Amino acid sequence: MNHDDPVPQIVDARRTFHFWIDDVILDLYGARVGPFGIAVYAYLARRAKTGKSFPSHRRIATDTGMSRDKVIRTLKVLQECQLVAIETRRTS
Repeated sequence: MNHDDPVPQIVDARRTFHFWIDDVILDLYGARVGPFGIAVYAYLARRAKTGKSFPSHRRIATDTGMSRDKVIRTLKVLQECQLVAIETRRTS
Protein backbone atom coordinates (compact mmCIF):
# COMPACT_ATOMS: atom_id res chain seq x y z
CA MET A 1 0.00 0.00 0.00
CA ASN A 2 1.38 3.38 -0.99
CA HIS A 3 1.41 5.97 1.80
CA ASP A 4 -0.35 8.39 -0.55
CA ASP A 5 -3.34 6.07 -0.94
CA PRO A 6 -6.35 7.04 1.18
CA VAL A 7 -7.03 4.85 4.18
CA PRO A 8 -10.13 2.80 3.52
CA GLN A 9 -13.02 3.65 5.79
CA ILE A 10 -15.12 1.04 7.48
CA VAL A 11 -18.76 2.02 7.58
CA ASP A 12 -21.40 0.16 9.52
CA ALA A 13 -24.37 0.13 7.14
CA ARG A 14 -26.74 -1.58 9.55
CA ARG A 15 -29.78 0.47 10.37
CA THR A 16 -30.21 0.16 14.08
CA PHE A 17 -32.84 1.96 16.06
CA HIS A 18 -33.01 1.85 19.81
CA PHE A 19 -35.49 2.84 22.44
CA TRP A 20 -35.37 2.38 26.18
CA ILE A 21 -37.72 2.26 29.11
CA ASP A 22 -36.87 3.61 32.54
CA ASP A 23 -36.36 0.96 35.22
CA VAL A 24 -39.12 2.60 37.26
CA ILE A 25 -41.72 1.38 34.77
CA LEU A 26 -40.99 -2.23 35.65
CA ASP A 27 -39.95 -1.64 39.27
CA LEU A 28 -42.94 0.46 40.34
CA TYR A 29 -45.63 -0.27 37.78
CA GLY A 30 -44.87 -3.71 36.38
CA ALA A 31 -47.17 -5.62 38.71
CA ARG A 32 -49.97 -3.06 38.31
CA VAL A 33 -49.96 -2.81 34.51
CA GLY A 34 -49.00 -6.45 33.92
CA PRO A 35 -47.43 -7.96 30.82
CA PHE A 36 -49.97 -6.38 28.45
CA GLY A 37 -49.29 -2.96 29.94
CA ILE A 38 -45.55 -3.42 29.57
CA ALA A 39 -46.04 -4.58 25.96
CA VAL A 40 -48.22 -1.59 25.03
CA TYR A 41 -45.94 0.85 26.86
CA ALA A 42 -42.89 -0.59 25.08
CA TYR A 43 -44.72 -0.39 21.75
CA LEU A 44 -45.56 3.27 22.31
CA ALA A 45 -42.01 4.02 23.46
CA ARG A 46 -40.63 2.37 20.34
CA ARG A 47 -42.94 4.39 18.09
CA ALA A 48 -42.37 7.74 19.84
CA LYS A 49 -40.08 10.01 17.88
CA THR A 50 -40.30 13.22 19.88
CA GLY A 51 -41.97 11.94 23.01
CA LYS A 52 -45.27 11.39 21.22
CA SER A 53 -46.76 8.46 19.37
CA PHE A 54 -50.09 8.27 17.58
CA PRO A 55 -50.79 4.70 16.47
CA SER A 56 -54.42 3.66 16.29
CA HIS A 57 -55.85 1.03 18.63
CA ARG A 58 -56.07 -1.27 15.65
CA ARG A 59 -52.38 -0.74 14.73
CA ILE A 60 -51.25 -1.46 18.30
CA ALA A 61 -53.44 -4.57 18.37
CA THR A 62 -52.13 -5.84 15.04
CA ASP A 63 -48.49 -5.21 15.86
CA THR A 64 -48.63 -6.69 19.39
CA GLY A 65 -50.96 -9.60 18.67
CA MET A 66 -53.53 -8.31 21.16
CA SER A 67 -57.22 -7.71 20.57
CA ARG A 68 -58.35 -4.13 20.00
CA ASP A 69 -60.50 -4.32 23.16
CA LYS A 70 -57.51 -5.50 25.21
CA VAL A 71 -55.45 -2.60 23.88
CA ILE A 72 -58.16 -0.12 24.90
CA ARG A 73 -58.42 -1.62 28.40
CA THR A 74 -54.64 -1.67 28.74
CA LEU A 75 -54.32 1.96 27.66
CA LYS A 76 -56.84 2.92 30.35
CA VAL A 77 -54.67 1.23 33.00
CA LEU A 78 -51.56 3.01 31.68
CA GLN A 79 -53.46 6.29 31.75
CA GLU A 80 -54.69 5.67 35.32
CA CYS A 81 -51.07 5.14 36.37
CA GLN A 82 -50.22 8.41 34.58
CA LEU A 83 -47.73 6.60 32.36
CA VAL A 84 -49.40 7.81 29.17
CA ALA A 85 -51.57 10.75 28.25
CA ILE A 86 -54.19 10.03 25.64
CA GLU A 87 -55.16 12.71 23.17
CA THR A 88 -57.99 12.17 20.74
CA ARG A 89 -57.00 12.91 17.16
CA ARG A 90 -59.52 13.60 14.49
CA THR A 91 -58.77 12.44 11.00
CA SER A 92 -60.60 13.74 7.97
